[in-house]
Amino acid sequence: MDNQNNKFGIDVKYSIVDAPSKWSLSLAFFDHDGDKRRYAFFKIKDPLKETVDVRVLINQLQWEDGSGESWNFEGYARIEGKSFNVRGWFRTTDRKGYLFLVKEHVS
Repeated sequence: MDNQNNKFGIDVKYSIVDAPSKWSLSLAFFDHDGDKRRYAFFKIKDPLKETVDVRVLINQLQWEDGSGESWNFEGYARIEGKSFNVRGWFRTTDRKGYLFLVKEHVS
């Protein structure tokens, strides 16, 4: 990956500064019909401290601590025209957390 052209790295921890509400998260995970799926929308801080919009198709969701407000997730994301496997964690109370890019999908 050319770092000059791509500011996103694999296995780098990105801060989530705006995560979905519990309702939006529920819709993104449960409300789909075959190929029609909903995205969960996140805002993260990139290495240049700019806010970047990220759309995530969530494939796995787990209560992190049983509170119903803290979530582990895995899925696929589109960031600036590229596709990645992602995993992360966030709280629905303050909508903050972190996201890792696990693997880039090359077409």
